[in-house]
Amino acid sequence: MNIEKVKFYSPIQEKLGVIMAFTKIHEQLGFPRLISSSSSIFDIDDIEYRDDIGLHHVTINFEYLSSSYLEHGYCDAMDSSKKYIVICWEDDCNLAHVIASKYNKYLYTIIELKNYVEIMK
Repeated sequence: MNIEKVKFYSPIQEKLGVIMAFTKIHEQLGFPRLISSSSSIFDIDDIEYRDDIGLHHVTINFEYLSSSYLEHGYCDAMDSSKKYIVICWEDDCNLAHVIASKYNKYLYTIIELKNYVEIMK
C-alpha cells in the first residue's frame, strides 16, 4: 500500500489523535466512506473496507496502543462471523498473535497509523 503520509504538527498520544489521522487518510487505507460510530461495544460496527482480496464489511476499533484492545475486554465480545480491524498508533503487543493464542479468535488486520503519519517539528 503506497500511501502519502499525513502531516501532524504535534505528536499523536491518544485515541483521539488516531481517529483524527484516520479521517485524513481513510480512503487511502481502503475505507471508501466514513460513517459515524455505532452503539455497539466497538467504535464502528459495520463499515466497508477494500483490500487486495476485495470489498468486505468489517468492524473496527480505534486504540492508541493495540494492548488497550485487550485491556478493554473486546476479545470477549468478538463474533466469529465478523471481520475485525484494529486501527491504532502502534501494535505494542503483537495483538493478532495474542488474540489467536489466548482467545482462539482472529483479527482481519491491524493498521498501525504511525506508518502513515509524519510528525512535523
